[in-house]
Amino acid sequence: MNAHVKTICNPRVVNRSVSPHFVKYKIGYFAINETDYSKQWGWYADPREYKNIRINHYLVKSEEDFMIKKGRGLGDREGSIDMTYFYNHDFKEAVDVNMRRYAARLHERVES
Repeated sequence: MNAHVKTICNPRVVNRSVSPHFVKYKIGYFAINETDYSKQWGWYADPREYKNIRINHYLVKSEEDFMIKKGRGLGDREGSIDMTYFYNHDFKEAVDVNMRRYAARLHERVES
């Protein structure tokens, strides 16, 4: 569930975007893993490794945040989501503190 990738690509070598997680490349081009440059296939990356870039995107956070998200609708297709979606994805599985090391420097830059 938590191994989705976000595609960062050169649009000149893409035939079409299927979703933010997967694009169809022109012949001779393909997605690579940024750590060892191996070819990647599909919507997931496992093991997940980060070297130059990392995007933290949380499916659901708080119930209040979800209500705002629900009001915007789906970003990649028609339809809507209801509270069942929130309860099915609210795992409270981990607290991610990886970005804390950047907090002080970020606050300095925002306030200057």
